[in-house]
Amino acid sequence: MNIQRLDICDYVISDRVGVERKDTNDFFSSMKDGRLFDQAKGISDSYSRPIMIIEGGLTKAFDRSLMRPSSVYGALSSLVLDYGLTLIPTDSPVSTGILLHRMAYREQAKEERPLQVRS
Repeated sequence: MNIQRLDICDYVISDRVGVERKDTNDFFSSMKDGRLFDQAKGISDSYSRPIMIIEGGLTKAFDRSLMRPSSVYGALSSLVLDYGLTLIPTDSPVSTGILLHRMAYREQAKEERPLQVRS
């Protein structure tokens, strides 16, 4: 494992897979300030398999966010349909870690894809 600051996403799994991780608070604040779609464009332009992990139960967080569910579902639809992201929900940081580990195993060990960091 190599740890370094990335410009495009939070995790680089392989030369084709970049992962952006958002907890629910970060997801809502990114929606409000416009970063969400800038980040989606960056990752989808850089990786053929862009993934966003949404951590922490998005629908449970609606009450805390004061955002209309239709706005959130509209943003989710845009991420998938306009930017080509695969969205994967997890319920905790531990679950996210397990998921990232399995993705890395699948891409790097099993498929023997190279790890290439892009900036």
